[in-house]
Amino acid sequence: MDPALPESCQITRREESCTKRINQTVITPALRNLPEGRGLAGRSFQVEHTVNKMKRKKSAGPDNLTAEHLKFGGQTIITWLTEILNSIVDVELIPSCLKLGITIPVYKGGGKDPLNANSYRGITLNSVISKVLETLILNRLEPLFMEAGLPLGKSF
Repeated sequence: MDPALPESCQITRREESCTKRINQTVITPALRNLPEGRGLAGRSFQVEHTVNKMKRKKSAGPDNLTAEHLKFGGQTIITWLTEILNSIVDVELIPSCLKLGITIPVYKGGGKDPLNANSYRGITLNSVISKVLETLILNRLEPLFMEAGLPLGKSF
């Protein structure tokens, strides 16, 4: 940030930077043509709440976006993200760019042989936008699972 600029200008530049990055890396012609509507993903305040709860300083997924891009993108990004997520749910089709992940091997340690593939576990870096969608849908379905007595998460 430029210390010579007032803070309000710095925030605007950050919002512009985040908006530009998301437009360049995520919005594809397929997403632009999705119909409008209100789906299971929710309303702007729910999307904003979900984004604000995301952990910062985590690695980017295949779209090179982090939670910070969404958090600091301002209301423009939240509104855009809400429309995109609701459209995805309305048409019941997740764009292929949100299905990608980067798998990284992580050494287990504990004196295991680092040359043995079994000494590693995989972690997958997913799209931050797909994480928001998953969280919103889970928040809607979780009460139904609980009511039906179905296990959640790691209970399976």
